[in-house]
Amino acid sequence: WCPPEMSHPQVLDDDAPRMQERGKLHAKEDEEAGGRTTLMIRRLAPGVLEDEVRAALDELGLGGTFDAVCVPMNRKGTSNLGYAFVNFRGPAHARACLEILDGKTVAALTAKRACRVGYCDIQRSERPQGGRD
Repeated sequence: WCPPEMSHPQVLDDDAPRMQERGKLHAKEDEEAGGRTTLMIRRLAPGVLEDEVRAALDELGLGGTFDAVCVPMNRKGTSNLGYAFVNFRGPAHARACLEILDGKTVAALTAKRACRVGYCDIQRSERPQGGRD
């Protein structure tokens, strides 16, 4: 499911300064997100693979809420590129993941760094036909 055009997508909240009040931040993200369901999880540890992302999301209570995970790898296939794409079954599930994971340190995914999670500009439902799943 990880088409070539998504190997380096832009994220809506990419390195934008965080608002001080989480309520305002989430209201802004919801407005920008619309019906978006695909998130990018950044700051992955180099050895994390798709199965580990799936397992971590399951452990966080998100099992059954997503239908695709993609962890792009380097050309040699020895390390991920530091991020993963996850497509959720609905916008509410994507929003729940963003609330649970953004800014949190999850040992199975990031070791000692906090995850950064944001909506992708390119959504799975918008990708060109013929991409692989």
